Amino acid sequence: PGLWIFLCSLLHNPSYNPNILSWDSLEDGVFRTHSLQGIYSVWKCLKKTPINYQLFTETLKIYEKRKLLHSISSISTVYRFGVNCVDWKPHEGEISWAGKRPVPNQATWPYSRFYGDFNPRPRVVE
Repeated sequence: PGLWIFLCSLLHNPSYNPNILSWDSLEDGVFRTHSLQGIYSVWKCLKKTPINYQLFTETLKIYEKRKLLHSISSISTVYRFGVNCVDWKPHEGEISWAGKRPVPNQATWPYSRFYGDFNPRPRVVE
């Protein structure tokens, strides 16, 4: 999937949210990256792509032009899902609350629509 879908899947994954990114405003689709380098490392490891860090960060800028992601101008590490992103919002039961902060629900994570992005099912060879 594209980078914005990957970021969405990280936000739904309790292994990465709140460690390398987290929701700032769930209703508005605003999230904070705590470690862009960490996100890049996960992308590179899971996607097995030769993308370099510079191209990765340039992709974020391209996504802004395509209205997929928008950086919040006053804070360089905060982004909002754009008008051209669909189905980014968590479904019922995918989020629990740690105080006032939304976090992925560990109990429902194995049933999440994004679970397969991190735990691919083994291929059956017939």
